[in-house]
Amino acid sequence: MSTNSFFDGWRPQLVESANFVGDFDIPQIEALPDIVPLPKRLVRFDHRGSESNHQGWIHCYTYDQRFTQLVNHTEKYLQEIRAFDGFITPDCSLYRGAPLAVQIGNTYMNRAVGSYMQHHGIPVICNIRWADQSSYSFCFDGAPRNSTIACSNHGCYRSREDKYQFEAGFDQMMSELTPRRVILHGTPMPQLNEKYGKEVEIVYYPSDFAQTRRGF
Repeated sequence: MSTNSFFDGWRPQLVESANFVGDFDIPQIEALPDIVPLPKRLVRFDHRGSESNHQGWIHCYTYDQRFTQLVNHTEKYLQEIRAFDGFITPDCSLYRGAPLAVQIGNTYMNRAVGSYMQHHGIPVICNIRWADQSSYSFCFDGAPRNSTIACSNHGCYRSREDKYQFEAGFDQMMSELTPRRVILHGTPMPQLNEKYGKEVEIVYYPSDFAQTRRGF
């Protein structure tokens, strides 16, 4: 059995039924049907085993090492994830200043895992992650347009530069993908509702850290 995606040739079995788009052949995530309701709550992948309530969507808004096994052995977790309402594609990190090859590879794996889940009948929402302007040429590839998408500012909305890059990328995402609904995990950003609220539904989901602090 392979131990990681590198030794396994970047998990080609995940994309056997996928369509590919863009200059870098990123797997396409199909639009979430409008009849699928928004998540009642989000459940972190590494917390799934302690959940008796499966009414929620699995997400990976945490350190990459906490969902590495999901990327490396996606098939192993298919049935566990199927027990929940749906799946948000992995939030593989795109660090500013990281080699573009790494950023493209992480975008590819985000979509590859999501495409596999979708092919096996699991409702999937595409998570969008960007770094800075240099990532705009690929980081939106494979995401559905005029649909429901997700993103997170958790852990990347601290410094002035973080805030600038997140809001600039959010604007670009809105322009490129024209979503109908946006799931935003992390810190509420009222300015986005003021800017886009008339054309898109932005729904906030607090991070685990925020829920703990508030006593949820």
